[in-house]
Amino acid sequence: MYTIDLHTHSTMSDGTFTPRELAFYAKAKGLSAIAITDHDTTAGVKECVEAGKLVDLKVIPGIEISCEYSDVEIHILGYFIDIENQTLKDLITKMGDERRKRNETMLKKLAELGYPLRMKELNPNNDENMSLTRGTIAGALIEKGYFKDRKTIFDEVLGTGKPGYITRNFVNYKEAIQAIKDAGGLAVIAHPYFYKLEVSTDTFIQDLKAAGISGIETIYPEHTKDVEREYFDLCDKYGLFLTGGTDFHGDNKPGLEIGKGFGKTLVPKLYLDAMENLLHFSRDER
Repeated sequence: MYTIDLHTHSTMSDGTFTPRELAFYAKAKGLSAIAITDHDTTAGVKECVEAGKLVDLKVIPGIEISCEYSDVEIHILGYFIDIENQTLKDLITKMGDERRKRNETMLKKLAELGYPLRMKELNPNNDENMSLTRGTIAGALIEKGYFKDRKTIFDEVLGTGKPGYITRNFVNYKEAIQAIKDAGGLAVIAHPYFYKLEVSTDTFIQDLKAAGISGIETIYPEHTKDVEREYFDLCDKYGLFLTGGTDFHGDNKPGLEIGKGFGKTLVPKLYLDAMENLLHFSRDER
């Protein structure tokens, strides 16, 4: 069975592999296709796609957009996007401005707590397109020797409600989904089991379906078989396609391997085939 991974991150957000390295690594691990889905940026897409061509690996241009649904942060994955689409570029710029403000405030807060960091330590090349996340900051805190592991950082400093945590303003989920669609892509809800919602899962999926999502990330390392079955059934009920991925971050998620997760996460290529068929059908209908 040809396996794929439709949820991966590079150094352009909070992964530890450059986009080029990500493609080479995926090929070396026997994958036939990946999607590069960095947080709120497409900066690594071109490099990863070109590297994929060198080693006969299909690379799907993607993104993972942080947004808000009923005051809860959720993530929407976008696949097969045109990274030059102006609506999407404008949204990325908007999100980047918000992230920069938040990161500057967090660095000030961390300095007050006794963990000074400079922005250059987070972004050595001063790349304006790089999406700096709390994961990026956590990596820098470890590099500086302030902490030994990421779990401790989030438990004590950067987790929601902790002393170094700063809230951020998110775009609405409808705006995120529409931007992906305007860019010619397919919108998918990422790891839905993680969200602490006040509505039922069924209502949540109904609302996202109405807003334009096309699929649910069903196969995921931390989804149990029962959880997978729930999302299989919801996909069937609402006419959505199944996707899956490991949420690979390299060394920032120790023990989690691309294409395998913690050893049992296998995403068949037929999922990607179904997505491509839907995309081609949708474009033919226009």
